[in-house]
Amino acid sequence: MQRWIRGFGGTRGAGRAGLLVVLFGFSWPHAHAQGQIPGQTQGQTQAPAQDQQSPPTIVVFGDSQAAGLARGLQRVLAEDPRFRVLNRTHAGASLVHDQNDGLTINFNGDYPGGVTVVGELVVAGVALSGAINRLQSALIDINSADVRLATLEQTVSSLVTLAGASVIPSWQNKSEVEQGGLTAPSATELGLIVQFQFDRLVPNFNHEDVTGISPPPGSAVRRGSTVLVTINLQG
Repeated sequence: MQRWIRGFGGTRGAGRAGLLVVLFGFSWPHAHAQGQIPGQTQGQTQAPAQDQQSPPTIVVFGDSQAAGLARGLQRVLAEDPRFRVLNRTHAGASLVHDQNDGLTINFNGDYPGGVTVVGELVVAGVALSGAINRLQSALIDINSADVRLATLEQTVSSLVTLAGASVIPSWQNKSEVEQGGLTAPSATELGLIVQFQFDRLVPNFNHEDVTGISPPPGSAVRRGSTVLVTINLQG
């Protein structure tokens, strides 16, 4: 039995799917077609019954455009007993030359199972697996730094408490200054005296947003200290 495989690719055009086709065919050797099998004598010319019942087969794999090719071959060879065409295509656009002159894989989400790459994927000469490993290593370092930072914050908070001081939070609006928020205690809870001053129509700030704090957020001050908070007014 002889086999052959052929691959074809590519129409160009904005937003048009590329032709992704694989043809797989198999047929009996020429000697079989003549009714003679190697090793037979001249009088032994009859091919096996399975040879006579197995016409050469063309199998078409690919996407939507390959399906058009398969249907065309089926029409052309419909009355030709020497060939059989099998359509094994899948509707959808696997490779598309898009409107930005780029190549899009799985255009329009036609393959809901996603795209699987087996083996190394190289983009612009860079192996993605190496880049991913470096990114994972960086994330581990960041997580470790977060743990150390949280420990340091707890230590500073304990020292501030022992010293009878308070750390000025980064209040976002007047309500947080007076009532506290999810992460920012109110001025009263911290034992601080707040003096408000007001601006009007400050760009990028909403009504009663805090536009300034003095001393700045993060400063440790004694309880009972005065903090100047600037509030934006829209009216």
